[in-house]
Amino acid sequence: MSVSFNVKEHLQVKKETTHEPSAPLIIMQGQLLSLAGLMLIDEAEIQDLKMTADGVAYNFRGSHPDHEFSKLLSVMLKARDVEISVHYSYFSRLSSSMYDTVGPFPLMEYMKDPDETEKEFPSCVFYSAWYSADGDCPGTLAAYGTRNGKTYSGTVDLKQVSAIPGGAWDELCMPMLVTANASFDVASDPDLGEVLRGLAGMGSGTELYHDEDLELYLNNLDISSDEKVARFTEHTHRLVSIDPEEVEVRICGAFVDLSGDDARMLTIDYNENGFDYRIAEVA
Repeated sequence: MSVSFNVKEHLQVKKETTHEPSAPLIIMQGQLLSLAGLMLIDEAEIQDLKMTADGVAYNFRGSHPDHEFSKLLSVMLKARDVEISVHYSYFSRLSSSMYDTVGPFPLMEYMKDPDETEKEFPSCVFYSAWYSADGDCPGTLAAYGTRNGKTYSGTVDLKQVSAIPGGAWDELCMPMLVTANASFDVASDPDLGEVLRGLAGMGSGTELYHDEDLELYLNNLDISSDEKVARFTEHTHRLVSIDPEEVEVRICGAFVDLSGDDARMLTIDYNENGFDYRIAEVA
């Protein structure tokens, strides 16, 4: 049995008093080395890896380790000030222990209970990780350390917000279904047809029927910019304000924004109490 993981990690380490490698960096190096092993057998890919070590920038993306990747791994333990942001995907076969050191889990486990010899922890270390296994929506976001006066020590929960925040939101799942019973006269409500066509234009592979029967199934919703977020919000609020009694509207979606160093999660739901937007993020 295999599991597909999608992961975004962000690690910042600033060594104030020691030149010895920091334990979080050693663990991160081990995770990346294990990931390189999976790349060699075509079971992993790095979508984006950025590292700054003592002011020098390193970058890698691809499915096979190269000289730049090797150089990045060799310098990360020698630097005093390191920041790493990496987005990758891989397959894990649960029957083999060789997969135990890949993914965010070794470093997450360490950050829950850091070694007492890390005298500067957590003031010199900040770490966040998002992962989704087999398309789990919206996945899990965790953070450890202090950021802008707020201390994190594990899972970052989804919290209700009044509106969809702007961002480069990537759909993980978006079941949106609009249906009507057979007695509904589609031609009698041109405003409804207009808003459904507007929503259909924001997805791909979308199914929309509104000539005799009415059905909209919205796939691959694109809200990857502030303008598109505003347009989707306008369409959906207009939809629920004009839909007749014969029409049923179901909206439930999950998204992730991986454009920044720290991942963000978003869920969208519509029920009898109205719209419910929730976000998990490292502020």
